[in-house]
Amino acid sequence: MDISTGSWFKYLREEVLTEGLRDIGLPEFVIDYLEDSMPDTSEKARMYIANNWKKSRGGMAGHMTIPSLQYEVITFLMGDMFRDYVISNQPDQRERLDPVARTVAPFDINKGTNAPRESYDEERMEQNQRVAFVVTNIRNALDKPQGTWRKAFMKAVKALSKAGLPSEKVESFKEYLRSLAGKNFHFWLNQYSELVSFLNDDPTNYELIKDEYSIQDAQNKAVEYLANKEDPEFIIHTFDDGSYWYNLNVSSCDVEASRMGHCGSDSRGVLVSLRKKLSGRRESSSYVTMTYSKYENTIYQIKGRQNDAPDEKTWDHIAWFIDNMRVENVEETGEHSNDQETIRDMIEYLSQETNANFHGSIEDRLEKAEDYCQGQVERYTDNQDELEYGSVGYSLEEEMNDIYCYATAEYNFEIDLGWPDYSATDTGYTPDGAEFEDIPRDYSGLRAFVEELGIDDMIYEMPGDDGDWDISLRKLVGAQPEGEEMDPNPDPTVHLIITLFSNQTLSVDDDGDVMEFEEFVDNMLAFEEDEAPTYKEQIRQNLAAGGYMAKSAYDRSREELMKITNLDKWHVKQDKGGLEFDWTADDGQPLHTYTGKFDSMRAQMYGTGTGNVMGVNPDAVFREVFGYGPRFRFANMLGTNDYSVQFARELSSAITAHLKSKADAPGQQKLDFGDKYGDADPTMVLADDTDFAIFQDVNYRPDGNRERYPLITIKWLYRMRVNPQSPPEEFEIIQEIAAFLNENEELVTAAADKIIAMALEGHSEKIERKRNTVMGNQQIQDAINKAKEIYGGVLDQYGDEEGYGATAEMARKVYNIATWFEDNYADMDEAQRYIMVTKFLIPMARNTFRSYSEMGEIDRNTGRPVMFDELVPHQVAKMGGQPVNMVTRNESMENQINRIDQLLSELIEVRRYKMNIELSLETTERSSIEDYKDAIRACKGVTTVQTVQTRKLAEKTIAILSIKFALKGQEARKIYLEQVFLPYVRGINGLNIGPSGYSFPEEITKLRETALGTYLNARGSQAMKTPRMSLDSVARDWVDAGVMAYDVPMDTTNMGYHVMVPVKELKPYCSRVFRAPGDAFDQGYREFIKNGPQQAVYVAIGQNGRIKITGNEDDVWYAMKSGLEELPVFFSYQKQV
Repeated sequence: MDISTGSWFKYLREEVLTEGLRDIGLPEFVIDYLEDSMPDTSEKARMYIANNWKKSRGGMAGHMTIPSLQYEVITFLMGDMFRDYVISNQPDQRERLDPVARTVAPFDINKGTNAPRESYDEERMEQNQRVAFVVTNIRNALDKPQGTWRKAFMKAVKALSKAGLPSEKVESFKEYLRSLAGKNFHFWLNQYSELVSFLNDDPTNYELIKDEYSIQDAQNKAVEYLANKEDPEFIIHTFDDGSYWYNLNVSSCDVEASRMGHCGSDSRGVLVSLRKKLSGRRESSSYVTMTYSKYENTIYQIKGRQNDAPDEKTWDHIAWFIDNMRVENVEETGEHSNDQETIRDMIEYLSQETNANFHGSIEDRLEKAEDYCQGQVERYTDNQDELEYGSVGYSLEEEMNDIYCYATAEYNFEIDLGWPDYSATDTGYTPDGAEFEDIPRDYSGLRAFVEELGIDDMIYEMPGDDGDWDISLRKLVGAQPEGEEMDPNPDPTVHLIITLFSNQTLSVDDDGDVMEFEEFVDNMLAFEEDEAPTYKEQIRQNLAAGGYMAKSAYDRSREELMKITNLDKWHVKQDKGGLEFDWTADDGQPLHTYTGKFDSMRAQMYGTGTGNVMGVNPDAVFREVFGYGPRFRFANMLGTNDYSVQFARELSSAITAHLKSKADAPGQQKLDFGDKYGDADPTMVLADDTDFAIFQDVNYRPDGNRERYPLITIKWLYRMRVNPQSPPEEFEIIQEIAAFLNENEELVTAAADKIIAMALEGHSEKIERKRNTVMGNQQIQDAINKAKEIYGGVLDQYGDEEGYGATAEMARKVYNIATWFEDNYADMDEAQRYIMVTKFLIPMARNTFRSYSEMGEIDRNTGRPVMFDELVPHQVAKMGGQPVNMVTRNESMENQINRIDQLLSELIEVRRYKMNIELSLETTERSSIEDYKDAIRACKGVTTVQTVQTRKLAEKTIAILSIKFALKGQEARKIYLEQVFLPYVRGINGLNIGPSGYSFPEEITKLRETALGTYLNARGSQAMKTPRMSLDSVARDWVDAGVMAYDVPMDTTNMGYHVMVPVKELKPYCSRVFRAPGDAFDQGYREFIKNGPQQAVYVAIGQNGRIKITGNEDDVWYAMKSGLEELPVFFSYQKQV
C-alpha cells in the first residue's frame, strides 16, 4: 500500500467514519455521564474513554478481582435476591459458587429450628432451575469485558420474566443489575480521573495521548501534565534573576520529588519550591524545596537536590522568604541529609541574615543542651541516695560546629577504722594506740592497697569510660552502734575517706538532646542503689581481713555461718555484703513445688477478673490468687514475697507444736537460744530477715498441644538472711534453726503448703461460683431470658418501622440464636456451655454481642449459630481433649493401612509426552542426522525421535526434531526435562541446542500397565498420577515465573484433578481441628473407607506465596485416619490467597 492510499484510509478512519457515543451500543447512563463530565473536550476524547471502558474488566470497591466480584454478586443473588430458588452446591468454596435449584424451601429463622420445611413440586423446581441458569450466566458474564454486560443483563431479565417470577422480583433484579453496572463503571472511571481532567483542560489535549500504548500510559501522561502545570496565583515572589518562589499548596508532591530526588513529602506544612524557567523549556526547574507552615510561622525543612544543602547562590532567596513571609522559627536540622556540614553552614548564614529563631544553630543547640543536662542533674538529686554519697556533673563545649558533653560522676564514702589517732610517714599512715596494719601512702604501696580492697572493681561499676580514686584519712565522730546507749560526747576516731571518679565524653544531637547523659544519670542512680552498698561492705570486710581494722561480730561469725551449707537442705551464698540461706529441694535447687490441689485449667477459665469476665492469661491468674504485693525476683521468674510474715508465723507454730509433742522423748533435739529473747519466739525474731516467695511456673505447650491452656505449677522459696548490721544474737539463732529444720524438713513443707492453700481457698470458691454460671441450668436460663428481653424489645420497637429493617433483622437473628441455645443447652458438655455463655449469652445479656459479624451468622439449614461449631473444638483442645472424636471401626488400623497400600501399590500409570527441540549439529559423512537421532533415542524415557525440518547454516545443520517420551508413576515432565533429558542431550559431542530452544512437553496419551481395574471401589480405567514436585515447588514456580507446573487436569470417572499429593504435605494446610461434629466425621469416614475419595482436594496457590486448602479438606482428615498416603489434588492458581 503506497503512502497516498495509507493517508486516505487514515482520513476515512479518523474523520469521515468517526462514530459517536450513541453509535457504539453504550448504556444510556454511560453516555449521559460522559457527556456531563466531559463538556469541554472533543467527541474523539469521549469515544476514547468509552471504548477503553468497553474493553475493561469489572471491579469495584472491596472487590478488585473478577473472582471476588463474582463471589460478591453470586452470594447476594443466591442469598438475599433468590434465596427461595437456588442454593450453592459448594457453600465452603469461595473461589467458585455453583448455584443449583432448590428442592425444598430454605430454613426460616422466624419459625424456629424445628419447623417443617416445604418441598417444591416439579413446576417450581423447573422454575428454580431457570433461576439457577440465569444466576450462572450472570457469574460468567462478569468474567467478560464490561461492554458485553448490557446485552447479558438484558437477556437475564427477560429470562426471569419468562420463567414466571413475580414482577416485583424481576424489577428488583433489574434494578440491582443497573446498580451493579453503574458501580463498576464509576469505579473504573475514577481510576482515570486525572485523564478526564486533562482532556477537559484543552480540547486539543486528545492529540497528545491518542497514540499512547494503553489508557494507563495516557493516564500517566495526564498526571504528569497536571502536576507540572503551574497556577500563576501560587507564585509568591519573582526575583530579578528570573527565579521565583512557588507555593505547591500540598504537603506531598510526586513531581517535586522526581525533580529534586527526595521524598517530596512532609505532613508538617505545605511545600514551597524555588523554581526557574530555563530558555527553550516549557516546564520550570526546581532548585530548593521547603516545608512551610503559615499558621505556625515555621519552616521545618530546607533541602536542595538529593536532600543535600541548597546551592549557596540560593541562600539569599531563602533569607528573603524568611523575612518577608514573617517566619519566626526555622526547624531545619539536617534530617534525612548526608550533607550535614553544609546545612549547618547555611543555618549559620541564615541566622545572621534574618531575625528568625534557628533550631539547628550552635547557640540554639547549646541552650537546649544546657537545659537538658541541668534537668538530668536535678532528676538525679531528687532520686539519689538520701545520704548523698554521689554526684553527677557536666560541661558543654563547641568544637568544629559540633557540641560535646563531658559528663562526670563522683562517689564519696568513709569507713570508721576505729583508730584513736594516726601518724603520717613518708610511706604510710600508722595507727596510734591500736595494733593494726599501716595504710601505705606511696604510689606502689597504695596501688597494692587499692587492689587488695577491691576499689577498682567498684569503680568499674560506675558509669563512664575512665575512672580514678583518691584516698585520705580523717578523724571524725562516727555513727554509734544501734541498741547501745547514746554517748553525748563521743571521741572521734580515724576514718578512711574513699572518693571515686569517672567521666565520659557524650555527643549532643541536632535537637540539643543529650540522650547519653540521661543514660549516664540512670546508671549512676542504679550504681548507688544496687552495687555501691555491696562494694562498700566488701571493702570493709577486706579491711578487717587484712588487719587494718577490728573485725565485727559478723566478720567473726561469718566462717561458722558458711558451714550451714554442709547441711543437706541448705545452700549458703553471699549477696550484697550479707549471707543468704536457701532451703533446697531434693534436686538441690531453692525452688519447691506446691503439692496441694490446684486446678490450673479452670483457674484460667473462670478464676480471673470481676463480674463474668473469663479466660485471661496465667499472669492474671497468679495476681488474682496471690495479690499485687511486693514483687520478688529469682533467676528469670517474678513472684511475690507478700506472705513472708505469715509463713514465719506458721513455721514458728509448727516448730513449737513439734517441740511440745516431743518434749519428753529421750534424745530429742531441742532448741536453746539462751536468755537473750526471753519469752519471744526466736523464729519470729528472724521474720524481718525471712523471705517466703511464691512463683508460677508456666508450661505453654503441655503434652505438645499448642492450643491447650498453659499448665501452671506453683513454686515456692524459703530463705533466711543476715547482714553485717544484724544483731550478733541472730547469728546463733540461724545456726540453731538451720540445724533443727534440716532434721525436721517436713515442718517447712507443711507450713509452705498451708500458706499457699489458704490463699487458694478463696480463689477456689470464686472459681466454683463462676463455673456455676456455665454449668448451672438456672443461670444459663436467666442469661437467655435477659438476651431475649433485650433483643425482643428491639423487635417490638423497630420490627415494623420503616428505615430500621437492618436493625430489626439483626435483633431477630440474635433472638433466634438465644432460642436455639434454649432448646439445646441441656444436652451440652462443659466446653460447649463455656463457648455458649462466654461468646454468646454474656455479650447478649450485656447488649454487646457483635451480631453484624460472623458471630451472628446462622446456618440456614439447621438454625445453629455458625461460629458455635467453629469455636467449640478449639475449646475442647484447650481443655486437653481431642479436637475430633475419631472412633476406631471393627477393621483394625493395621488392616486398613495394609489394604489401601496394597491397592495403591498395584496402580502404575504411563504418560506420554511430545515436544519439539531445535539443535545445531556438526554433520559430516561419518556423523549424519540419523546418528544424532540414534544417540538421542538412547536417552532414558525417549520413545520416538523424528525430523520436522532441517536447513544448512555454514558448516552446521540446523534441525528441528520431534521428541516423544514416556514417564511412569511418580515422575513429572518438568523435572524429567531439567534433570534427565536436557543434561543428556547437552552431553552429546557435536550437538548444541539451537537459538529457538525447545517447547514445553505436551501430554498426548495415558496408558495403564497393570491389571487393577478399581481404585478403592471401581474408580475407572484411568489411574491418578503422582508427581515428585512438592507443593512448595509448585508454589515457587507460580510465584517466581508465573509457571503453572500442572496446568491440564486429568479426568478420571468424573473426577478432575492435576496430581496425586502426599497426605503429609497436605496436613500442614488443614484446619487445627475437624470442623464438623464427631458423628459427621464417623459417617464421612465410613464412606471414605468404602468408596475412596470421590472428589479432588482443592488447593489454591497464590502469587503472594501462600497455599490454602479450599475444598474437600475432610478427605485429608479421613486419609490421615486411615493411613492413606496420597490424595488427588486440583490446583487453583491465583494472584492472592
